[in-house]
Amino acid sequence: MRFGTPLRAGLAVLASAAALASLGWSGHAHAQAREKFQFAITFPLTGVAASQGESANKAVGIAIKEINQSNYLGDMDLEALFIDSQAKPDIGVRALQQAISVNKVNFVITGYSGVSAAQAPVAERAEVVLVNVGGASPSLSGLSPWFFNAIPLTHLQIPILLSEVIDVMGKKNVAIIYREDDLGKGLRGIFGTMATALGGKLVAEEAFLPGTNDYRRQLARIKAANPDMVYIGGVASEVGAVIGQAASLGLKPLWTSYGAYNHKATIELGGAAAEGGVYTNATTVGADLQPLASYTALQNKWKTAFGRVDDMDYVAVQMYMGTYLLADTLKHLRAKGLRLTSKNIRDAMRTTRYNTANGDMVFDHDQDAITNIGLFRLDKGEFKAFKIYTPDQVLAANAKATKK
Repeated sequence: MRFGTPLRAGLAVLASAAALASLGWSGHAHAQAREKFQFAITFPLTGVAASQGESANKAVGIAIKEINQSNYLGDMDLEALFIDSQAKPDIGVRALQQAISVNKVNFVITGYSGVSAAQAPVAERAEVVLVNVGGASPSLSGLSPWFFNAIPLTHLQIPILLSEVIDVMGKKNVAIIYREDDLGKGLRGIFGTMATALGGKLVAEEAFLPGTNDYRRQLARIKAANPDMVYIGGVASEVGAVIGQAASLGLKPLWTSYGAYNHKATIELGGAAAEGGVYTNATTVGADLQPLASYTALQNKWKTAFGRVDDMDYVAVQMYMGTYLLADTLKHLRAKGLRLTSKNIRDAMRTTRYNTANGDMVFDHDQDAITNIGLFRLDKGEFKAFKIYTPDQVLAANAKATKK
């Protein structure tokens, strides 16, 4: 399924009506004489990451259908405008500029660390709320008073991972291999310091350029340092490739990462060496390791709409959550009789507690999401959560790692 109409500028747009039609609901009678609130989503609809745009379209379509059909916002309907970012910072900036200047929206959902970082100054100048649901770089924290991270950034995830590896597993000597971009540089800036604060030792750190497909030179240097654990700061395809090439060199540490580990490429490219790898991610299960009711409900809706759930990935959960983040904020403002301005939306988001498919979520003083974070392991070809940190435990682990 592919949505969007190509424009001369290389962008693609999707009105919510198209997404809803794909779900079997036209809404013609429902939409008559109803107020509409339009928001934008800048996300890849073409290029190497187009499959993630397809997943995002589906998730937003489900959310909008149930919000509008249930009169969740009273006599107001949500309408989504998708604009292609191609997962590239320069294209993402153009997409955001179109959403602001042409479509006049005051709320935009985006993703990818490099894209988000490039867009934030544009949103700030226009005083438009920009919400990142996918980029995980620590450099995105506190980026702008108009920018929110609706995903636990890796500076909140790494203390949890290092605590488990160093304290529980007893693996003290750690290393990191990272891509030379906003994500990787942000990771490098905190990884060694946090490892030392938690009783470990950084024995090696190596960088590679985005687009690289041969990591053996960097991996040979890491092997010489004899680490117990290696953290991979890259995208999904890079995680699997690093592990597979390391195995060919005889480097077989405990592999760790963030949510990028949870991808079929890890299994396909990493092979048997990827088994047992540990990673962190916002989680859709509770402390009892059972799926949250809100997540199960989304799975059921997805299966009803598309006949399967194996393609309901993390992007889908995040985009569904982002749409409801807006809906809940608007509902809060309307209940108080407040105008739906950019400033009022921003201020309400700073103080609202949200219930999402990842559990309860609030934004801290840096406007970063504080929510449940899980530790996961690749076990016999399946990605399984084995420990959950609550928001309070996340903050406690972060304070220990940063000596705050």
